[in-house]
Amino acid sequence: MTTDSKEGVDPRVRRTRTDVLRVAGELLLNSGWDRVTHANVAEAAGYSKATLYKHWPQPEDLLRAAFLHVGGFSHGEQCGELRADLISEMEAFRRVLIDEKLATSLVALADRASSSAAIAMIRDHFLGEGQSLLVELVGRGIRSRALRHGLDVGSAADMLSGALVYRIAIMGEVVSTAYVEAIVDVFLRGTECR
Repeated sequence: MTTDSKEGVDPRVRRTRTDVLRVAGELLLNSGWDRVTHANVAEAAGYSKATLYKHWPQPEDLLRAAFLHVGGFSHGEQCGELRADLISEMEAFRRVLIDEKLATSLVALADRASSSAAIAMIRDHFLGEGQSLLVELVGRGIRSRALRHGLDVGSAADMLSGALVYRIAIMGEVVSTAYVEAIVDVFLRGTECR
């Protein structure tokens, strides 16, 4: 077998994984959590269940991979100005919540994580990866006064992303870019970031 020298992975294996994750992500977003099973994904992707089990031995492995695949959205473009960078990142998150239907999957992930340690690990990994740039941006801008009042960088980032998740996933609203700008401005004033 010939392998790809860049990643050390046979191109056929990479293609199989890409095909399967695309289908698993589509099932997750369009049909719901319960449809992401080895049998359903194998049938929809045109591969055998044995192939899927080889790459993702446990159901949680396949589900984790599906979440990471759908959550692999592009981050906003950064220019070095805190307000603009926060708006850009939050706008990218807003689009994936709405356009890619990630909001529905996040609600299911949160619900299932409360009763499963394996799913809680998926949630933590998924959210940590997805929010890493936002945490970095907030960390650059937050002033020590906010930290003295008990607001850590992670909690501050949660205020921003949580506002979008609440409006879109819980309230079912389709929020605008103007809403993103407003919550960033309120956040910046409240935390005294500049």
